[in-house]
Amino acid sequence: HSNGFYDKLPLMGKMEVFERTRAQTRGEELAKMLFLRSSSSEVWLSKRTNFTKSAAVTSIAGYILGLGDRHPNNLMIDKQSGKIVHIDFGDCWEVCQTRTKFPENVPFRMTRMMVKAMEVAGLNGSFRSDAENVMRCLRQNKDSVTAMLEAFVHDPLISWRLMAEAEAGGGEEEGQGGAGERVGREYDDDDDDDDEDDEGTKGTGEGGGKSTSSKEAANMKKKKQMRRLSKRSTPFRRASSTEIQDEDEDEAPVDKEELNELANRTLIRINQKLNGTDFKNEAALDVSEQVDKLIRQATSTANLCVLFQGWCSFW
Repeated sequence: HSNGFYDKLPLMGKMEVFERTRAQTRGEELAKMLFLRSSSSEVWLSKRTNFTKSAAVTSIAGYILGLGDRHPNNLMIDKQSGKIVHIDFGDCWEVCQTRTKFPENVPFRMTRMMVKAMEVAGLNGSFRSDAENVMRCLRQNKDSVTAMLEAFVHDPLISWRLMAEAEAGGGEEEGQGGAGERVGREYDDDDDDDDEDDEGTKGTGEGGGKSTSSKEAANMKKKKQMRRLSKRSTPFRRASSTEIQDEDEDEAPVDKEELNELANRTLIRINQKLNGTDFKNEAALDVSEQVDKLIRQATSTANLCVLFQGWCSFW
């Protein structure tokens, strides 16, 4: 995998390698950890129950929000209770599912190691019933959930940067012209001393000074572009007042109508999930059918084998 050969395999080849590799281990480390860190059978049963219930709640809630990037470093387990605690909510609203390289086609993390840490029934026990109860509760209160999320659309401090990759690619394609020239002009306008230095350099030497000045200006253009893109690296986050001021000074902000359209599309997608029409089906699925499809997607070998290596899907 580290040599890149695995990524070049077709889907069937990846599935075969994935299954053979996973067959070399049992994947019982998490289950043993819960058992060995329990002082009694009652404590172990409580931890296992809390683990299963918290996994069901966070899985469905994370699916509604489109939460991605659920690799092991972003899932923690409380030592005392056994409950799952999620961190790092930067990749939400299905951003990970729509990226071009290594898209995450799973609604939530449910790998073999997590399944074996549950009770004997696995996914068909309390996990399924609790997941259905959570989805049913969210459906019954979908108006309140949607109203709460609509506040994010109209919050001026929220930066909807769902097109960061496209903007980064556009900057590279424009290269020496277009936006590159605009950035260069802004840089020259912001620093009058550099203009004077450039003029003095042009008057000396036989062109060597001018070439050096051009290289420095080009480097500054790249640095400024990287700073702007770094602000947009997180698809959804709360921007600080300093960043908002810098954006207003450095460049014309992205069209607010375009960003609002991205937010509205996200709300439409959330409504589809809450109505059971999230699988491109004409008729709305009931809760049990919807949860069953989500579990099948989360545990599908075809979906797990194409994830990036750091996601640790084989665990």
